[in-house]
Amino acid sequence: MDNHKEIEMRRKRIWLVLFFILSFLAGYDFFSLVEADEVAGFRGIKWGDPLPKEGMKLIEKKQYSGKVLSSYQRKSEELKIGSATLGSITYFFWDGRFYSIIITCSGDNNNTALLNAFKERLGYPSKSDDDFYAWFGDSTNAYLRYRYTMNLKFDFFMKTEAKLVSESISKEMFAWEREQSTKGKSDF
Repeated sequence: MDNHKEIEMRRKRIWLVLFFILSFLAGYDFFSLVEADEVAGFRGIKWGDPLPKEGMKLIEKKQYSGKVLSSYQRKSEELKIGSATLGSITYFFWDGRFYSIIITCSGDNNNTALLNAFKERLGYPSKSDDDFYAWFGDSTNAYLRYRYTMNLKFDFFMKTEAKLVSESISKEMFAWEREQSTKGKSDF
């Protein structure tokens, strides 16, 4: 009789282990199997490169205590990534060096297509929730956020903003901002 109870207990344990394994596999995100591909810039411009001499249109230029943050768009830019049709691609230069890119699009199909392209290129996000995704790499951090916005007709629609950022130049900017703050505290 005891032998029968032991066999029954083993069966229950085996089924319990199988249940947990199958539950894990059923909820497993197979995007995590995609190998991440670190990026070092965007469309031929590497992080830290100077502004290309031709083909860029100045959008905005801001002066910060001797440093300049400027944004540009290419005059002839293909506004597509994968099957996503984009609204804009804006290039940012900090102190004359390429530092970041912001990509925008709207519409559910474009939002999904852009997120899928990011996952394919960068792998599974380091952080994600319903409307925000982040990838942290050695040379590049990437962020993608969905948000609802309203047009002039008061219609709501989904808009996506994606950003690729040079990690090393971001650290330089942060150090510079901290230095400026330290200098500023003596002004009180």
